[in-house]
Amino acid sequence: MDTVEELNSTYFYAGRSNLTASQLLFMIFCENTANQLGVQDFGAIVSIVAGLNVLPTRTKPRGAKHLLNPFRKNDIPQAPEFTIGMLIASARAGRWLYD
Repeated sequence: MDTVEELNSTYFYAGRSNLTASQLLFMIFCENTANQLGVQDFGAIVSIVAGLNVLPTRTKPRGAKHLLNPFRKNDIPQAPEFTIGMLIASARAGRWLYD
Protein backbone atom coordinates (compact mmCIF):
# COMPACT_ATOMS: atom_id res chain seq x y z
CA MET A 1 0.00 0.00 0.00
CA ASP A 2 1.31 3.43 -0.91
CA THR A 3 1.50 6.46 1.32
CA VAL A 4 -1.16 9.13 1.18
CA GLU A 5 -0.28 12.80 1.09
CA GLU A 6 -2.75 15.69 1.31
CA LEU A 7 -2.12 19.02 -0.38
CA ASN A 8 -4.76 21.76 -0.75
CA SER A 9 -7.65 19.36 -0.06
CA THR A 10 -6.48 16.96 -2.78
CA TYR A 11 -4.62 13.71 -2.27
CA PHE A 12 -1.64 11.96 -3.82
CA TYR A 13 -1.77 8.16 -3.86
CA ALA A 14 -0.17 5.42 -5.97
CA GLY A 15 1.46 7.86 -8.34
CA ARG A 16 -1.76 9.77 -9.01
CA SER A 17 -2.17 13.37 -7.93
CA ASN A 18 -5.14 15.72 -7.43
CA LEU A 19 -7.42 12.97 -6.14
CA THR A 20 -10.58 13.94 -4.29
CA ALA A 21 -11.51 12.16 -1.08
CA SER A 22 -14.02 9.93 -2.89
CA GLN A 23 -11.51 9.03 -5.61
CA LEU A 24 -8.95 8.16 -2.93
CA LEU A 25 -11.48 5.95 -1.14
CA PHE A 26 -12.35 4.22 -4.43
CA MET A 27 -8.67 3.53 -5.23
CA ILE A 28 -7.97 2.12 -1.77
CA PHE A 29 -11.16 0.02 -1.90
CA CYS A 30 -10.21 -1.44 -5.29
CA GLU A 31 -6.64 -2.12 -4.15
CA ASN A 32 -7.81 -3.94 -1.03
CA THR A 33 -10.33 -5.95 -3.06
CA ALA A 34 -7.59 -7.00 -5.50
CA ASN A 35 -5.32 -8.01 -2.60
CA GLN A 36 -8.01 -10.03 -0.83
CA LEU A 37 -9.09 -11.85 -3.99
CA GLY A 38 -5.55 -12.33 -5.23
CA VAL A 39 -6.34 -10.74 -8.58
CA GLN A 40 -3.46 -9.19 -10.50
CA ASP A 41 -5.60 -7.37 -13.09
CA PHE A 42 -6.39 -4.10 -11.32
CA GLY A 43 -8.39 -2.84 -14.31
CA ALA A 44 -10.79 -5.77 -13.96
CA ILE A 45 -11.39 -4.97 -10.29
CA VAL A 46 -12.04 -1.31 -11.11
CA SER A 47 -14.47 -2.31 -13.87
CA ILE A 48 -16.38 -4.69 -11.62
CA VAL A 49 -16.61 -2.32 -8.67
CA ALA A 50 -17.45 0.71 -10.82
CA GLY A 51 -20.15 -1.25 -12.63
CA LEU A 52 -22.01 -2.32 -9.50
CA ASN A 53 -25.51 -0.92 -9.38
CA VAL A 54 -25.45 0.02 -5.70
CA LEU A 55 -25.50 3.79 -5.87
CA PRO A 56 -28.93 5.43 -5.70
CA THR A 57 -29.72 8.09 -8.26
CA ARG A 58 -32.14 10.99 -8.21
CA THR A 59 -33.63 10.07 -11.58
CA LYS A 60 -32.86 7.68 -14.35
CA PRO A 61 -32.09 8.88 -17.88
CA ARG A 62 -34.96 8.91 -20.34
CA GLY A 63 -35.62 5.42 -21.66
CA ALA A 64 -33.73 3.60 -18.89
CA LYS A 65 -35.42 0.53 -17.48
CA HIS A 66 -35.21 -0.88 -13.98
CA LEU A 67 -32.99 -3.97 -14.04
CA LEU A 68 -35.12 -6.14 -11.77
CA ASN A 69 -38.30 -5.72 -13.81
CA PRO A 70 -37.28 -4.55 -17.32
CA PHE A 71 -40.61 -5.34 -18.96
CA ARG A 72 -42.72 -3.89 -16.13
CA LYS A 73 -44.51 -7.16 -15.46
CA ASN A 74 -46.79 -7.13 -12.46
CA ASP A 75 -46.46 -10.82 -11.70
CA ILE A 76 -42.82 -11.72 -11.22
CA PRO A 77 -42.48 -15.51 -10.90
CA GLN A 78 -40.94 -16.76 -7.69
CA ALA A 79 -37.92 -19.04 -7.73
CA PRO A 80 -38.70 -22.67 -6.89
CA GLU A 81 -37.83 -24.06 -3.49
CA PHE A 82 -34.32 -25.47 -3.22
CA THR A 83 -34.43 -29.28 -3.38
CA ILE A 84 -31.98 -32.13 -2.91
CA GLY A 85 -32.13 -32.75 -6.66
CA MET A 86 -30.96 -29.20 -7.31
CA LEU A 87 -28.10 -29.69 -4.86
CA ILE A 88 -26.99 -32.89 -6.61
CA ALA A 89 -27.24 -31.29 -10.06
CA SER A 90 -25.24 -28.30 -8.83
CA ALA A 91 -22.51 -30.54 -7.42
CA ARG A 92 -22.28 -32.50 -10.68
CA ALA A 93 -22.10 -29.30 -12.71
CA GLY A 94 -19.38 -27.96 -10.42
CA ARG A 95 -17.32 -31.12 -10.84
CA TRP A 96 -17.82 -30.99 -14.61
CA LEU A 97 -16.80 -27.33 -14.80
CA TYR A 98 -13.84 -27.31 -12.45
CA ASP A 99 -12.28 -30.78 -12.77
